[in-house]
Amino acid sequence: MEQLWDRVNVEADSAVRARYAITLLHLGDPRGAQTVLALAPDPQYRTAFIHGFDAWHGDLSGLAELL
Repeated sequence: MEQLWDRVNVEADSAVRARYAITLLHLGDPRGAQTVLALAPDPQYRTAFIHGFDAWHGDLSGLAELL
């Protein structure tokens, strides 16, 4: 999970960064989602996460509690 976390922090491609964050979230680690969903002057990462999350097919039952 630490490698995924590192990739969330260094990935420039917003879609790839969102996938890393979503994968971390599915594994029970909300740090990536919190990072990409944080308010920022450029919302590209937040937008990519929101649009990419729709295609995610993992178990989302614990999402609210994690975030």
